[in-house]
Amino acid sequence: MRQTATDAAESAKTESQKMSAYIVEDSTIDKILLALNASRNANGPIYQGLLDSLGVDPESLPSLEAFGRKLLAMNRAAVNQRYNESDAAPYYQFNARPLTCESKREFFVQAYKAACCLDYQCSEGDVPTWPLYKQLEEIQSALACAIVSELPEFKKAVWG
Repeated sequence: MRQTATDAAESAKTESQKMSAYIVEDSTIDKILLALNASRNANGPIYQGLLDSLGVDPESLPSLEAFGRKLLAMNRAAVNQRYNESDAAPYYQFNARPLTCESKREFFVQAYKAACCLDYQCSEGDVPTWPLYKQLEEIQSALACAIVSELPEFKKAVWG
């Protein structure tokens, strides 16, 4: 089917209205990994089954860093698809410096927002069909549950 001038203008308008995609800061990946690292004990936001499916040992900084590199490579792939580029992912080194948060809930919120940002920046091309993208969504879900479970309203709510 031949594209008309009106169709082309409409297509160009739609394309220009799309948000841009970019490579996230290392600190964005760090926040996600810190949440995984915090899960090495029962008080962490990520449950053991999810950690197992990620193939990440939350007690191993090299394991966390390798996962962070996968996340950044996924981000690069999405940006490459968005802009028809073929750039390699930048080098990533995990900075395990703890976040300065006043509460556990604030820590979870920081990590959740970082995961949401990465998710959005990776939502280009076929990347949302990748297993790693699905795992990122599972991390987001686990963090959201951790945030809600720390709310006073949740703690006061009747069970059942």
